[in-house]
Parts: sequence; C-alpha cells; structure tokens
Amino acid sequence: MVAKEGDLIVVPLGKGLDGEVAIGEFSTAPGVIKKVTVEDGENHYDTWGREITWKRTVTRRRFSNTLNKSLHAPTAFHLIEALSREEVYLAAYGSFTYDDIYVASFPSEKEKFTTTDQATIGIWFNSLAIIHEAGITNSPLNKGDGIFELGIDEADVELELIRNSPWTAVLRTVGPLAFSALAIYPLAVEGKPLSHLKNATVSAKPVAGAIDKCAVVIPTDMQEIAKGYGHGRWDASCRLGKKVSTGATLRSTAHLKSARKKVK
Repeated sequence: MVAKEGDLIVVPLGKGLDGEVAIGEFSTAPGVIKKVTVEDGENHYDTWGREITWKRTVTRRRFSNTLNKSLHAPTAFHLIEALSREEVYLAAYGSFTYDDIYVASFPSEKEKFTTTDQATIGIWFNSLAIIHEAGITNSPLNKGDGIFELGIDEADVELELIRNSPWTAVLRTVGPLAFSALAIYPLAVEGKPLSHLKNATVSAKPVAGAIDKCAVVIPTDMQEIAKGYGHGRWDASCRLGKKVSTGATLRSTAHLKSARKKVK
C-alpha cells in the first residue's frame, strides 16, 4: 500500500467524541522524502518521511460511527472503507467532485439553526434545482410559479444540514449543479443582474495527485438556469438569498472574480 501524491491521511489525536482528528494530504510523490523533526512529549528526534500538508483538524463528532470505529483499527496504517471516504473529503476540502458526484459546502456562523433558517435554505436551493431541471429537460415552468412555489416541489438533489459547531449546509448532486450553486448563491446575495448569471463560469483546482494542477472549468448549465429565473424569479431569489445570508449567515466557499475586459 503506497500513498500517492494528493492522497489523504487521517490521524486520530484523541479519544472520545471530543477527541481531535487531523487530516493531511501527501504533497510529494512516493519515494520523495525529507528529514523531519518528530516531537513526542519532551522528546525530539530526526527521521525521514513524506511531506504532508495538513488540511484541517476536526473532532470525532464530525464523523459517523462507522468511520470512528475504523479509526480504532489495531494496524498502524489501513485503508478507510470507500463508503466513509466522502466524510473525509468533506472535512478536508468542503467542496469536491468524484465520479460525477458534486458536493458543495456552504458554512454558517450560527451555532443553532431556527426553523425559519432551515425553511429558507431549503426553498432557495430546492427552487434552484427545479429551475435547473426544467432548463436541461426543456420543460417550461408555469409563469405563475414563483420561487416559493418551486421551492416546495420535489427536486432530485440532496441537501444536508450538518451540526458541526457551527452549522454547514451541504448540497450533493449528480452532475455539476452543486458547483453552479457555489457561484449562483453569492450572485443572488449581492443582488447582481441576471446577465451576470448568464455569463458566469465555475472553475476549480484539481487535487489528489491530478496530472494537471491548473484550474479547470466545470461544465455548467448557466444559460438554461438563467432562462428559468425569468418572470421575476431572479429578483425573488436575490431577496431570499439575502435573507438566508443575513438570517442563517450562510456563505459560499467560492470566490467571485470579475471577467477581464478585452483590450482592443
């Protein structure tokens, strides 16, 4: 078992649900080693090892019982079961994609979500999913259906509110809609014109030992989504997004960048 560049390592540091777990990423290829100083209490000694970039330290409460049990394995190193790896990706990166599954995190500063917070978050994301589905299937929406009517329809997305002191909303979709939401939500919160949405692109940096470490453009359906936000829906989505931002303090982990103007 050889860890590749970009593979993650999970190190339990304490016991119990409040015990900490460190998550790191191998930043060098196998065979590339360096001298490191190891601290063990008051003892210090030099050894050789792989370089690791530590991503985050979280408590065991973040993880499921299945993953926590695997951290008690008697062997020094072992592979985490595939079903539990998404939990590690979520803790390390927040937003990520694999096998056409897209996961986007929207952290909050609140220690406690109210029912109003949960309702407004659900309606905003659910209405986006309905508008996206109508666009890619070329199914026209009823002109009279606004954001709130669409927000209570059944949508093919998974929205999970994780209590991790503070809360985090996690959107999980088949296809890149979750990543599109990372860009659409801050545009709505800032009340940007609908034209900004039509021209928006989403880029991300590959990890996990990808050959090309440059930013890649994520294929999205922004044009189709923008069409669905007609008939005043975008203005309503902006108002609701602002309410989610101020009430639930939800924010996107994406960074908005203005397009560079062409020089004539």
